[in-house]
Amino acid sequence: MTRLFSTLNKNSLVLVLAPILLIPLIFYNTTIAMVHVWTVNETFTHGFLVLPIVIWLIWQKKSQLLLMKPEPSPRLYVVLLMLLIVWLIGAVVDVEIVQQFCMISIILTSVWAIVGRKIILYILFPLLFLYFSIPFGQVFIAPLMQFTADFTIALIKLVGIPVYRDGLSFILPTGSWSVVEECSGVRYLIASFFLGTIYAYLNYTVTKKRVIFILLSLIVPIIGNGLRAFGIVMIGHYSGMKLAVGADHLLYGWVFFGVIIFMLFYLGSFWRDPEEPLNESVNENNSVLENHKNVSPSSVLLVVLLLMISVSSFSHYITSVKNTEIQPVLLQLPENYSGWYFNADKSFSWKPVRVNPDKVISQGYVMSDDFIQLDIAYYHVQRQGAEAISTSNKITNPYGGDWKLTRSNNFNKSDKNFTESELKFSNEKLLVWSWYRVGNYETSSLYIAKAIEAYNLIVEGRSDASLISIATQFDGTKENTRQKIYNFWKESSDDISNRLEQLHNDQ
Repeated sequence: MTRLFSTLNKNSLVLVLAPILLIPLIFYNTTIAMVHVWTVNETFTHGFLVLPIVIWLIWQKKSQLLLMKPEPSPRLYVVLLMLLIVWLIGAVVDVEIVQQFCMISIILTSVWAIVGRKIILYILFPLLFLYFSIPFGQVFIAPLMQFTADFTIALIKLVGIPVYRDGLSFILPTGSWSVVEECSGVRYLIASFFLGTIYAYLNYTVTKKRVIFILLSLIVPIIGNGLRAFGIVMIGHYSGMKLAVGADHLLYGWVFFGVIIFMLFYLGSFWRDPEEPLNESVNENNSVLENHKNVSPSSVLLVVLLLMISVSSFSHYITSVKNTEIQPVLLQLPENYSGWYFNADKSFSWKPVRVNPDKVISQGYVMSDDFIQLDIAYYHVQRQGAEAISTSNKITNPYGGDWKLTRSNNFNKSDKNFTESELKFSNEKLLVWSWYRVGNYETSSLYIAKAIEAYNLIVEGRSDASLISIATQFDGTKENTRQKIYNFWKESSDDISNRLEQLHNDQ
């Protein structure tokens, strides 16, 4: 055993790879959540390639690594502990993105603590590349949709074609178009960033060149997506809406993206740097870093792994307490709200996407010619796979369905914040106000809702939350449509809050 640890202490390659391979296994729930997104969302399928690429990149440096002596940095235990605490909070309130960023940061910090500063700097890029495994980027969809619409319409006007714009929808003489989530270009952006970063690392040795090329890999696909959208509109316009309006719409997009990436890489090849020579004297130069504190790398590795196992086990204990059996939930709404009367025979074909709520209720109310649809998804205890505060819950289904989200923004009315969404299907349009109710608190922000959830769980010992939305037909001016929703909200909000609070107390 002593001989094994002695050999391990000198093998920097094994000491680097051990945390990279073992920590995702210890935090397997976080890893499984990442893999699930890679599987169901094509935008993040590249996640399956990240770990093999990282190991390959590190393996290319094995000759140099085996010459370098590890110099442990136990002082990083403090940073590691802080990251573990943040990961634990993320696990308790089921914020997967926080857990995932923390897990990758824990891997980097662990490697640094085990092998020291010089080795971590030598393999810094392959380690940073691990962050590409995190399925992050959906937050950019809305601003990218807005940019694509602005860019496309500016080019249409530039070529002299008359166009009428309504939010993210616009009408040409030959037909109408809408910029939806699939048109945002976020897939092109993430794919270009991923490929461009690898290309920059493999072809350049000067940091400045790498940074410039990586920035170009972010800027070019954004501009390219605007050109792609403009090109598709032009093809549809000049073909009398016979081309680029169906499945070929997506095909043209990926072909155009492939051409853009090829041109970027081809131009980048003109500034390629020669390979860095192997520094055979690294062992001699590094010998001054002999561990003067008699802390062996293997002991640091052992402490790091024990810390991970302890925190992971504690997390499982807390989440097991949350996963209690939920009794059947009975939620009933009144027949009327001060002039708004329940109508069981009328509803929209649209329903919000809510994942595994404990109770769902959708009711329509009429007043004169006005119709309002109220949707409530109630979660008595938020738990894995059944969370109110989750990016899986959406106003529309981004992977199919008739209704498309054309605009979404924050809206304030009477000191209350809502998420206001505009939906479109054929010639029908809806305006939707939605918000979270977390315990006794209400907000339209996903991040504030998560913070409130953590507070409620730790301080008040409750984890109930609801997603509430009010929708009406958008058939006039926006202000009139907003006023209809506001009138209904004003009459119903107190009653809804009281009923949800009573529902929590009765469970």
